Amino acid sequence: MKKRKIGQLYTIEAGIAAIIMLLFTITVLQVYYVPSEEQQSIEKLKKQGQDALVTLDESGRLRPWVYDEDWPSLIDALRELLSNDIDFQILVDDDPDFSSPLNTGPLESGSPPPSDSSVATVTYAISGYQTDNDPRFISLNLWYII
Repeated sequence: MKKRKIGQLYTIEAGIAAIIMLLFTITVLQVYYVPSEEQQSIEKLKKQGQDALVTLDESGRLRPWVYDEDWPSLIDALRELLSNDIDFQILVDDDPDFSSPLNTGPLESGSPPPSDSSVATVTYAISGYQTDNDPRFISLNLWYII
């Protein structure tokens, strides 16, 4: 009977050791994970796009342009805020699924977007402007000029 209890303890000890080694391995792999260059560039594009939209919104210029549908001013302001090696496309809608954009077709700053996965998309929501409480959703697609 005593040998059986010792065997059970060894089994439990081995199980706990296996769990500890598995957790250690997972932790080490997460710490040393380095994203690919493409993933890093997509994240950089997303950050620049989000920063540009936030800057325009905080300066009080984004909402009037969106609600008055002044697309040329919006495009020019984004061109000023984004790097010269970035092109973009804008869709504005009052529905988050962008099924019927308010702007006629996507607004582009230059070259058409590439067809591969190197396009970063930032979605920005505006809750309203002055007396208009209808939300607007902005989808900003960004890519590097080749």
